Amino acid sequence: MVTLPSPRRAIEWALFFTIAAVPGCWDGRQMRHDEPPAGAVVGVVQRVDDGDTVTLRDGRRVRYVGIDTPESGEPFNKLATAENRRLVGGKKIECRQSGPDATDRYGRYLGIVKVVHATELAERNVNAALVRAGLASVYIAAADSLGEGDLATLLEAQHEALRGRRGFWKERLFRVAQLREPLVATRFRIHLKSCEEVRSHRTLPIQLVEAELQAGKSFCKRCQPSGKTHE
Repeated sequence: MVTLPSPRRAIEWALFFTIAAVPGCWDGRQMRHDEPPAGAVVGVVQRVDDGDTVTLRDGRRVRYVGIDTPESGEPFNKLATAENRRLVGGKKIECRQSGPDATDRYGRYLGIVKVVHATELAERNVNAALVRAGLASVYIAAADSLGEGDLATLLEAQHEALRGRRGFWKERLFRVAQLREPLVATRFRIHLKSCEEVRSHRTLPIQLVEAELQAGKSFCKRCQPSGKTHE
């Protein structure tokens, strides 16, 4: 005669096997979805320095990798800083390393930043949110300075910003369209043909500026094809 388990015992066993089948729960521990990846910098933002840099309460500085926002005195600098403050000011953030470098020459930690326990899509990738708003541009420092997946995310955000002429793009693209001097491209930058930086580099003529931007190139900071005016 086969003895069947009591209903209570049957429920207990069913619950046991359900939990055991979930990764990370075999040993009885709860799943942790919010654990930062190894090497990530986690802390509360004490000060927003500008559009792509913040200082944490413990003094560490974080620089958003793969993007560049307008410098102090340039158009949209204040807007970029304000948006960065809205996204992360006073919040606990996680800076996840994407490329091979954990820090830059100034000792700032480099990475993709998200707000811990993010409630909005923008808070899950602050770098991309700033690009999508047209307040930051994709900036590639070297071939391996950014992980492929992260670069793809940033370029997708930049495509949206360019298509919608968001933020500074309307003004920058208008200025470029008014140029009489030809533009040329190096591997990662767009230059005026007379730029001093292109003399020692192989260059190619540019047909469509937006296509070059969408490929990950950015305007040269020395010759500034998109112009520079002060607020």
